[in-house]
Amino acid sequence: MTIKAPRKKTSVSMQFRDDDLTTIDRGAELLGLSRTEFMRRAAPHEAQTAIPERNRFSTLLGHRNAVGPSGEGFQR
Repeated sequence: MTIKAPRKKTSVSMQFRDDDLTTIDRGAELLGLSRTEFMRRAAPHEAQTAIPERNRFSTLLGHRNAVGPSGEGFQR
């Protein structure tokens, strides 16, 4: 049986334009989620999408500073 260590939680304060907040609230409502839970799910999803794209782009351009799975840069 594997025991997982509790994840540390950190508060994040964000400001949105009214029209963006309306869109966020509508998306949350359609999924039956609170605004907080919607954002909590959306942010990691977007980050996970961006990281492989950044690595692919960096590889195509031959850049040395790609982003690793941990989110930290590494040198080839």
